[in-house]
Amino acid sequence: REYGPETLPRARAWAAERGGCADMGLRILARYGTRQDIPLLMDELREAMDRRDWADAASPIEGLGRLRAGEAVPLLKTAWTESVYAFLRPRVLTALTRTAPHTAESYTVEGLWDCEDGVRAEAARFAPLTRETDLRLRRLQHDDAEDPGVRAAAGARLMT
Repeated sequence: REYGPETLPRARAWAAERGGCADMGLRILARYGTRQDIPLLMDELREAMDRRDWADAASPIEGLGRLRAGEAVPLLKTAWTESVYAFLRPRVLTALTRTAPHTAESYTVEGLWDCEDGVRAEAARFAPLTRETDLRLRRLQHDDAEDPGVRAAAGARLMT
């Protein structure tokens, strides 16, 4: 069943109560929340990172990225550096490119060599065009073994 913005008041209550519906509340806030939800999402991300619970960090990271919460950049950078959870890496990179594009440049360059195709695709879309990244993008674009989405993103980036 799909929930939408009309559920925000209930989602905020669920997330604040930290009861049985807290996870659902956080997922709704990550997807539909407004800037007023940034402090709660930041707290949830901080707590998940303190516990090193990278799965619980995913929803707050997605929400903070969607809301372009610049105040989350230090936490996002830490999540990128410390997380060993591959599922999280594309989400962190997306959030960084949305919240602080200039800061994210070095992470996108690193992401061109990442093991996760979602990271490579996001990196291909946003990495600064330099001699080094141009060569890497060309290799990604022409690598028959590469994920088609990564190849397409690399090709599109080279056309800009």
